[in-house]
Amino acid sequence: MQYIDLSEVNEQTRLRIDLGDIEELAESIREEGLMQPIVLSNDKRLIAGGRRLAAFRLLAKEDPVKYGKIPYITFEDYLVKAGKIAEGESISQATLRKLEIEENVRRKSMTWQEQVIGLVEYHRIARLDAAQKGNRWSQALTGKLLNLSQAHVSNCLAIGTELMNDPESPMWQFSSLLEAIRWKISQKADEASKELMKRISSNRSKMESVRTSTEDRKTILASADDLLKADPASVEISYEDDPFAALGGGATPTPTQPNKEVVSLEECLDFYLKGDCLEQLKKLASETRIDHIICDPPYGIDMANLAKDDDPGRKASIARVAETHQVKENLSLLPEFLRVAFDVIEETGFLCMWYDLDHHNFLQDTASKIGWKVCRWPFHWVKTSPCLNQAPQYNMTKAVEHCLILRRSERAVLATKVTKNYVLAGAEARVTHPFYKPFDVWQPLIEAVSHEKQTIVDPFAGEGSSLVAAFRLNRIPYGIEIDETHIANGVQTIYKMLNSAPPISLLV
Repeated sequence: MQYIDLSEVNEQTRLRIDLGDIEELAESIREEGLMQPIVLSNDKRLIAGGRRLAAFRLLAKEDPVKYGKIPYITFEDYLVKAGKIAEGESISQATLRKLEIEENVRRKSMTWQEQVIGLVEYHRIARLDAAQKGNRWSQALTGKLLNLSQAHVSNCLAIGTELMNDPESPMWQFSSLLEAIRWKISQKADEASKELMKRISSNRSKMESVRTSTEDRKTILASADDLLKADPASVEISYEDDPFAALGGGATPTPTQPNKEVVSLEECLDFYLKGDCLEQLKKLASETRIDHIICDPPYGIDMANLAKDDDPGRKASIARVAETHQVKENLSLLPEFLRVAFDVIEETGFLCMWYDLDHHNFLQDTASKIGWKVCRWPFHWVKTSPCLNQAPQYNMTKAVEHCLILRRSERAVLATKVTKNYVLAGAEARVTHPFYKPFDVWQPLIEAVSHEKQTIVDPFAGEGSSLVAAFRLNRIPYGIEIDETHIANGVQTIYKMLNSAPPISLLV
């Protein structure tokens, strides 16, 4: 058995340990002796045995000769006994440190703060070690080795980094990681609200000259208010199945709190312009910078086979928008739309436009002649809940939609590296609008071409699915729409989203 002087043990890596009833343990050691030695690294850092060491320090005050030294084993010996490594095996210091952290992160005697800080260090070392070998390391791999989900690891990294950088952080006082997550979410919500209010204040003064007319606003706001009364907003913060149980907290109920209005219906309407898309695009460009145009035009969609006779709800929904979705008339407007969009968008901008595959060559040729740089491969939405049709004996089910990607100039580059040009997502058709696209479809498209706080315009905004997605992703959206009913539905949807608590994903 090896012994070490208490003064030689390095406890710097042991942060804020809850040592429990040390006096009781000291009495047990006095009567029965130390049952297990402490575990140290080669440089005498304490790895395991913080309570035992504290009890020895207490006893040493009474009898420094008998308790001035404490039995210990090296971490390598401990790993051999635990079957983690073979006896005599040579391992690098990085690997040794990773094993040390891995062992500690699972230890129940550590505080949750120590565990998340250990996880941060583990992830950092693993990334450096992988990079030296020419490999890549991800949060998912860290989670796999520690039996934690990627989302859990991501949250721990965010919290742990803040703890390491701020010794005065309130999170040091929290009893569990879940409590810290809740506090962090509330902080993010406050920051998001302040940023949103600044954006809205700037928007109201800037958009005065192009704002929807007073009479139209009254009608739209009345309709949106009626929709809200029929389906009131509420704030719900859900923590599913206690995803943080491994780092403290226990099962947590889903709290619900009253909705607090941050943004009014009238302020939400300021992000909508009513009227013809071409005229309003020009007006909007005179008042604000248009970084990107991301839209789902009604032009060129053949709806004849989108619903079966035994689906009256969907047929009624399609009939509701049929007048504005005539193929021949609308297709003839696309060249002019491409020309206007080319004139108003920034040199670094992208135009992302959903389209019917029948018109692929026509749109590509037209865009190229105008001056757009056509991206070679479009973006695809592969539907997990595809459209039905009335002639299945002739037509395969429509399970894919396509989005043309155009660059204003050579200066337009993707905001993030894109490894696939498709997304798998279900449809989210509404009774009032059959082509309402879900957030999961808009998100990869918006994130691929734009940066946070950039302005995104949808000249065919409909009920605002693209605007809601842009708001959620911290972009500044404007929508142009000719149909008042669509605008009212879109305004109340935006209102409920902006006045709701942020989801837990905002933390990471």
